[in-house]
Amino acid sequence: MLLGWLALRPWPALMFAVAVPIAVFALLSRPAVQLRAVQEVRRAAKLHWGHVNTPGYSYKSLDAELYPERSAIDQMSRGATGRFLVRSAVEYLTVPRPWTIESRPALAYVPELVFWYCVLALFPVGLVAALRRDALVTTVLGAYAFALAALVAVTGGNIGTLVRHRGLALPFMIWLSAVGADALLTRTARKAEKGVA
Repeated sequence: MLLGWLALRPWPALMFAVAVPIAVFALLSRPAVQLRAVQEVRRAAKLHWGHVNTPGYSYKSLDAELYPERSAIDQMSRGATGRFLVRSAVEYLTVPRPWTIESRPALAYVPELVFWYCVLALFPVGLVAALRRDALVTTVLGAYAFALAALVAVTGGNIGTLVRHRGLALPFMIWLSAVGADALLTRTARKAEKGVA
């Protein structure tokens, strides 16, 4: 709701964009907050480790040396923590990749995977177009999608579970991607009309 309100007001939005990083940096400079943040990321990494070490097909977003022993996660460096968060986001968006599918039944998922990639491609276009049309609805849908995706991204490790849980954010993303498709089709139609005229 706050982001929707800010999207319509440039000066408060600019002040918010400047204040938030400063506030986050100030908070993270406190040892107690740093310790809590590290503990939460390590807790998520342990959940990920547990999912990787269950039956089924999995994907890995931790550094390779952290997988043999779960207790190694307690000594994760800052660099390893950052890589884990970035890889988790990338894996959430791209797994399973068509060329890494390991079973014949999983090939049946390829059409849905293609649809997922289309939704991802249209999402940024839709986000921008939807912000212009209705900033409040757009930010509410985007916030739900982000919150659901972030929770699944850092804790997942099993491909089948990821695919099912990714469906939680999908309805919100589809709405915004549909706006992107509409914006692109409208722009293409206008160009075609100008070309004919």
